[in-house]
Amino acid sequence: MSPATVHIRLYSILRKFAQEQGYDGHFTLQVEDGTTLDQIRERIGIPPRWANRYLKDAKPLPPDYVVQEGDVIDILPPTIGGG
Repeated sequence: MSPATVHIRLYSILRKFAQEQGYDGHFTLQVEDGTTLDQIRERIGIPPRWANRYLKDAKPLPPDYVVQEGDVIDILPPTIGGG
């Protein structure tokens, strides 16, 4: 099969890690079949402790989710605070 196109949206500090790899906060990637969210995180250069929430259509996904053609994925840093 051919590579899949996925759309990635990064927030907060995660944009800094992506910029160090030449990516912006919102970008498109071509990935091979079977690529997981964790593999995308590694490719972008985000350390595991900084990306602990993945969303698709506002629904949480596990790091081992295999992306599909046309997915729009939000990658968010840990939430700090409380109250």
